[in-house]
Formats: sequence, structure tokens, C-alpha cells
Amino acid sequence: MPEKDRIKKIGFANTTCRVCMGSGIVSSVGLKLREIRTGLGLTRESLADEALISPETIRNIEISKVRPRRSTMENIHKALGNLGADEEQLQEIK
Repeated sequence: MPEKDRIKKIGFANTTCRVCMGSGIVSSVGLKLREIRTGLGLTRESLADEALISPETIRNIEISKVRPRRSTMENIHKALGNLGADEEQLQEIK
């Protein structure tokens, strides 16, 4: 599928998304992670410290630059739980 068609399909054809920087390719996990993190008032650095991963890894997941390993997501889940996320929020990124 051509890039332009893929962008239109998910609705970023006429606007530049701050999360995906116009590529139109953002996973729902990345978007939900960012939404939960910012909703809890957490910085990437504070979440990364609690999850024992780098802030760059958090950023790359949020912008769908990487597909996280299961162990990384488990660390993020545990960290978010420790930092105040409820079970419903955690299920959204499972």
C-alpha cells in the first residue's frame, strides 16, 4: 500500500500529527501509552526511571518507531501501576 494511502486510511492526510511527525504511522499502543503517561502528569524520564529503561525507549514506543519487547512492556505496565495508573488504563496498552 502506498504511504499516502496508508496515511489517509488512519486520518492524518491533511494535518501534521505532533506524535508521528506527519508520517501517519502511530500504533494505538504508543498513543495510549502517551495518553496515560501525560494524564498521570509523568514525564518520559520519570516513567523510564521507574521502568528501568531509557526515556528514548519510551519516546520511540510512543511514536511507533520501535515495537517493544514483551519484557519492556511488562516493565512499563509495572511502572505505570506503581505510579498511579488504574487497571483499566493498563488494559488499554496490553
